[in-house]
Amino acid sequence: ENPRFREMMGRLCGSDYEIFKKSIIRSMPVWATPQWVLDYVLDVGRPNLNPFIKDQYQDVQYFLYTDFHQDKTRPESDFVTVYLYLDDVDAEYSALQMLAGSHKLGMTVYPHSLRRSLTKNDSWFYSDSLGNHMQCPVRTVTGPAGSSTAFHCMTLHGTGFNQSANPRISLRYLIKMNSNGGVADCL
Repeated sequence: ENPRFREMMGRLCGSDYEIFKKSIIRSMPVWATPQWVLDYVLDVGRPNLNPFIKDQYQDVQYFLYTDFHQDKTRPESDFVTVYLYLDDVDAEYSALQMLAGSHKLGMTVYPHSLRRSLTKNDSWFYSDSLGNHMQCPVRTVTGPAGSSTAFHCMTLHGTGFNQSANPRISLRYLIKMNSNGGVADCL
């Protein structure tokens, strides 16, 4: 019901947008994760920690970090992802990282065809299965509690390890555009 949020979503997606999925995301610091869990998930691309969480706490998604991925998993779905920080987030606090322009290659299968640039640490090369390639600069999203970021459902995004003393909490909304459409290039 926040008026600024409603106004932003109205401009982006039209006045009759719909929030169809809400998630609470908890990025766990490495130090707070038991060693046996770290050993088990270390080479997993998107290590969801929920299998190790008691049932009564499953209303939150717990992650150690996430590889670059798209939120879109079905060809028929179109939506905008909105990420809202509930904590002050700097680069070491498992900040959201996005590959600018990556949505332009369309929907691709995880794990995505990515290679970090050998000469620019802040840039990745991305390929689709049709032979198209592009270089995507990394955008690290930092900001105070209450900061929000909206992006296309096919934008590759992920997070690094949380190197802070505290877990980071954020909200993620998946929002359908109205029948008139909305802004296609959110990033």
